[in-house]
Amino acid sequence: MKSTLSRNTKLVLGGELFHVRCCAHILNLLVQHDPTQIKDIIENVRESVKYVNHSDSRLKTFCDIVKQMGIKQRKLVIDCPTRWNSTYEMLNIASRFKDFFREYKERDRHYNCLSSTEEWEKVDKVCHLLKVLSYDTNIISGSDYPTTNLYLPKVYMVKVVIDKAAEDSFDFMRGMTRFMKDKFDKYWGECNLLMAIANVLDPRCKLEMVSLCFPFIYKSEFDAKVNIEKVRQALEDIYNDYLQESSSNIDVRTRVEGSSSSTPSTEVSHNFESGFAQLMSMNMQGNLLIQLSHN
Repeated sequence: MKSTLSRNTKLVLGGELFHVRCCAHILNLLVQHDPTQIKDIIENVRESVKYVNHSDSRLKTFCDIVKQMGIKQRKLVIDCPTRWNSTYEMLNIASRFKDFFREYKERDRHYNCLSSTEEWEKVDKVCHLLKVLSYDTNIISGSDYPTTNLYLPKVYMVKVVIDKAAEDSFDFMRGMTRFMKDKFDKYWGECNLLMAIANVLDPRCKLEMVSLCFPFIYKSEFDAKVNIEKVRQALEDIYNDYLQESSSNIDVRTRVEGSSSSTPSTEVSHNFESGFAQLMSMNMQGNLLIQLSHN
């Protein structure tokens, strides 16, 4: 498809932006392997939720405990094991009721899925990590608003959270994030130009956002500088391509208009370019004079 389109039209940056990885899909890949590190704990929580929701009498007993402790009632949710964000939602809600599960154990002697204090601590750690990934995935997957300019800050935040978790005191967290870091470096080791360019075109960010985020995203300072320069060069190339295309269109219009005018086309084109340059120069000089007067 790329070669076919290239025959009929010029692709931006020579087609370098033609194939782009899906950010939401990459975030999913980062998480898919992680919950297996605490598979038994997740399964224990899942069975606890299933047990309470299995019958109305059990659910009523659980709700009575919640009311007695003065907490607003909220229903436990069961996850879809193949969807990590639903597993996160189940763990996040269940962790808020961990004290109630202990009380429930006192009233129901058949309940034997109670997680230990250490296991709930691990659940809290995992939820803290998955919360950021879940939030970023929802933002990036939005369809009712432009999202491309939001990718870079979200990817940066994911990297910061992963790096922080990699230094956690829990061995299982360091084990989880080791896989995530490898995946992250694999998919974002090569500069995602479209993601960076879209962020630069956001007037709130410009190139400063790239300069701030890339040192965190890439392993070494050298890689960060190389990729920042790559984005800068890509922007210049895109600008020059559009400038050349615009100039070609002006020349075509000038030749058509020149056939019924005594003004040579080259003179019109020269006047257009020099007039615009003069206006820009005057504008820059005016801004400079204002700054000097303020100083």
